[in-house]
Amino acid sequence: MIDTKLTGSGEIKIRVRSARFFVAGGILAFCAIFCLTFAAIILSVSSDFGTAFWTAFTGLAFFGLPGFFLLGIAIKQPIALRVDKNGISGYYADPATWHEIDEINAVTDSKGKTSVGFSLMDPVGFRDKQTPWRRFTYWSNGRDHGHHVIVPHLIFEPGQAEKLVDEARRLKSATQL
Repeated sequence: MIDTKLTGSGEIKIRVRSARFFVAGGILAFCAIFCLTFAAIILSVSSDFGTAFWTAFTGLAFFGLPGFFLLGIAIKQPIALRVDKNGISGYYADPATWHEIDEINAVTDSKGKTSVGFSLMDPVGFRDKQTPWRRFTYWSNGRDHGHHVIVPHLIFEPGQAEKLVDEARRLKSATQL
């Protein structure tokens, strides 16, 4: 949820929507439990330890660990995006100062969902400070949208992305005076 009213410290904090993470984590945890149950059935019927081991291992590796990861995010509810006088940061956006950000726009996809996009002045220098996965996502976002940092529409209510863009532009212009 987003509250576009600025706090007394002049920042906007948006938390991740935990319901989506609970659902995805719950589905993956259910799949992991199913794989473990299937491995137990294999052991009780045929005593084939190798097949049961690989079934359990695959279930835990592909379903259990990601499920626990998503459930942990849902419980912890990290800040999805923080916009303040220093710049942006959060779960969906690595820290960037206002001096690194060139443009702030609302990006609408083909389905009409509105995300917030930040265009960087030096995308290569910014990517050099990131992990390989973040480098790839910033590179691909820059090629596809022209905005290197995209905060997805999943965390916004309808119409709130535009309000955030206006507030972020106001904060950026206030710091550059």
